[in-house]
Amino acid sequence: MNYQYKYDQVKLELAQRYLEALQSVDLEDIYSDDYHSYHSGIFLAGPHESYFSGSMKVFIIGQETRGWRSGYCEAKQRQPITLNGILTSMESTLQFNLKSPRTSKFRQFYKAASKRLCINSSNPSNAALWSNQFCVSYKGKNAVKSPKFRAIQKLSIQILRAQFEILKPDIAVFTTGHGRDTYLKQCFTTYETIQIHKPKRLWEFMVGDVRCFRTNHPTWGGSNQFLREAVKHAATI
Repeated sequence: MNYQYKYDQVKLELAQRYLEALQSVDLEDIYSDDYHSYHSGIFLAGPHESYFSGSMKVFIIGQETRGWRSGYCEAKQRQPITLNGILTSMESTLQFNLKSPRTSKFRQFYKAASKRLCINSSNPSNAALWSNQFCVSYKGKNAVKSPKFRAIQKLSIQILRAQFEILKPDIAVFTTGHGRDTYLKQCFTTYETIQIHKPKRLWEFMVGDVRCFRTNHPTWGGSNQFLREAVKHAATI
């Protein structure tokens, strides 16, 4: 199989879906004068070409970035949204994720989980898709408290659904914590619980053909055992 061809084709298809999602919400409202400085730029995940090279396609999903491309994001800069701008944003995400995680607990977990779950890919440490539940943060934190949350949630849902539909993962690990399950269920209105391994800590469920695990975010002090358990279960699929 020509992985490079598939990578280029699917990346463009995903960018086009991102464009449709961005055009469906009032971005000027999110980035109005009153809230411009409070909202981050829009996080758009970009898969590494090794995503398609192994036997397992994996998503590792965090919460939201504290800040993101504030000086370059077309939406935040109130510029017309373009396909080239979206492709540039996706590439920026990818290049950032190729760097060392340094002190980021989430990206430390991302690298370890990707390496474990994508072991036979061409680049195990970077083969998983890094995505987020919310594509915009508010004051560097959870967007739920933003007065513009409904617009942010609508956009985030469309972006995450597009990733699932186009990239077709086998496994998705959500490190979003149980407090966000309401929004997770609103994103995937059709899901099936497989097992609650530990109440509030590790929930296993299906979204279509995708085996999903929701556990705690790595920044929570007691998360390590549940993060390890989630990866352990995912590795047996």
